[in-house]
Amino acid sequence: MRQPWYVPAAAAALLGASAAYGPGTAPTVGGTGGVSPAPGVSRQDRAWLQHVHEADLAEVEIGEMAAKKGTGPTVSAAGTMLATDHDRFDIAVVRTARSLGVDLPTAATPKDAATRDRLADETGSTFDHDFTAMMIIDHEKIINDTRAEIGQGSSPQVTGLARQALPMLTKHRITLQKAALAG
Repeated sequence: MRQPWYVPAAAAALLGASAAYGPGTAPTVGGTGGVSPAPGVSRQDRAWLQHVHEADLAEVEIGEMAAKKGTGPTVSAAGTMLATDHDRFDIAVVRTARSLGVDLPTAATPKDAATRDRLADETGSTFDHDFTAMMIIDHEKIINDTRAEIGQGSSPQVTGLARQALPMLTKHRITLQKAALAG
């Protein structure tokens, strides 16, 4: 399993826990050790890279969990899809961040770990419901953030990565909605 793990604040609230941290509040990796990012990389570009990286890390781990714990084939399949797609996409996120000198978070907060542990302790339809509900909320948020990056980002590399992410994220949201309805 990959570490660290991240749960967006809206998803954590859904599960009854408060968790989230903004860029710069957790240890980082991938940048240039405090050297300024490349020219043309805006605060929005950096924030999107950091947020999508956090989401990728969380969705790989949660997806792997759902692939194993999902009670129905749609939840298990959705989990496998999330883990596979976000793992692959995160390679491009890390590569882009490194090339632009953008630091990426590497550690989750204790609240994130507590939320993960709570989900790990759930079984059956409770797990299926919470998994799909949390991931739908997360995907809606990251889709909105990705659209904003596409429209307002300044780095061609980052906006191009956002354009690449949007169809994948939309496909995930639709698949998760179908899994929620099937459960």
